[in-house]
Amino acid sequence: MSPAPATATMPAGAASGRPRFPAPEVRRLLAALVRGGHPPGPEPAPWPRLEGLPWPTVIDSARRHGLAPLLFAALRNGDRLHMLPPTAANALETAYHATWTANTLALERLAALHADLAAAGVPLMVLKGAALLAAGHAERGTRPLGDLDLLTRPTHARKACALLAAAGYTPQIELRPGLALRCYGEHAFFSQTGPNVQVDLHWQPFSRPSLWRAALSRWFWASTTTVAVAGQPLQVLEPTAQLLHQCVHALIHGPHPQLLWTYDIARLIHRSPIDWERLLEAARAFALTPGVFAALALTARDWGLPLPPALRARPARMPAQLRWWAATRSTPALRLLADGLYLRRPGAALTLWGAALFPSPAYMAWRYRGAGHTPLWRHYWSRIVGGGQREPTTPGRLYGYHRK
Repeated sequence: MSPAPATATMPAGAASGRPRFPAPEVRRLLAALVRGGHPPGPEPAPWPRLEGLPWPTVIDSARRHGLAPLLFAALRNGDRLHMLPPTAANALETAYHATWTANTLALERLAALHADLAAAGVPLMVLKGAALLAAGHAERGTRPLGDLDLLTRPTHARKACALLAAAGYTPQIELRPGLALRCYGEHAFFSQTGPNVQVDLHWQPFSRPSLWRAALSRWFWASTTTVAVAGQPLQVLEPTAQLLHQCVHALIHGPHPQLLWTYDIARLIHRSPIDWERLLEAARAFALTPGVFAALALTARDWGLPLPPALRARPARMPAQLRWWAATRSTPALRLLADGLYLRRPGAALTLWGAALFPSPAYMAWRYRGAGHTPLWRHYWSRIVGGGQREPTTPGRLYGYHRK
């Protein structure tokens, strides 16, 4: 006898409008649907009841969590697509095939780009979603990519930026010329020829200065393995280091990450040999225990993941808590203040704060294009009042891309 269907409901009012993105009810429902037909581990979970679900809202929420193609695969595997309205089933199937096609083209572009930069003597490592796909930790049709994340060494950052620009990738316009290399750990580039690909070039493992440590970078570079994509050997993190990076990345943007990111973590744990002792040792050594423990606890709740006792949440030391607090601020003024305080180079903090409050006129003209006939001085004033981060939209959307 098959197990009784689990119960799962949408939040009140969800059928008549969009639910809030971090709504726990939406999160539980989407995870239950995926676990029924495409679980991160070996055993599927009981299916929730599908009758009466507001499928337009479910699909909208799945897209927000990056799960639309994965939800299609789960329903297909569980032979439940016929229980959906035809428009809902078609929307999910379209998402799956679009993801497969986009990822195939993106991985081909990744292999070619990696070959060009490696031939010029630039060391590269593939990070995040592209690394999961390249290493076989994710499936091509179910794991959408927002961009291609490449890590190089800080000593090669300037050369890598120049090579990307020479290869036809347009760099994101900076607050002031040269600011990314001086005050940030990454810079975005956009392909202007098909297929549209966004490349995020990193020279620090994480974007927030409070988490920058030379020893951490050395640890990641010493924890790689080689995989092949389109005949090109690529460096990616080995599973334990990949797990550490995924945990920190998942929560660095806020306490309610996309379900896709916790699914990545759960699948990596279930399908790869993880050295838990080494993971814990690195998290402690590099003051990452708050992020690692929180991400694993959230993953356990989302996907029913049993954790080793040593990895269950525990109080972190004050320096680690302070660094993590600084890395995860969402208030623009606090984020800007924390980033500047952790920049160790003389004058870098003042340079960052000055650029955020008073960007170059070229940047302002680009950033606020399409904002009507509002005088430029008003936009400068808005930035000052908003702590240097009053932005109308994201760089990716201005270029016609979507950030992950």
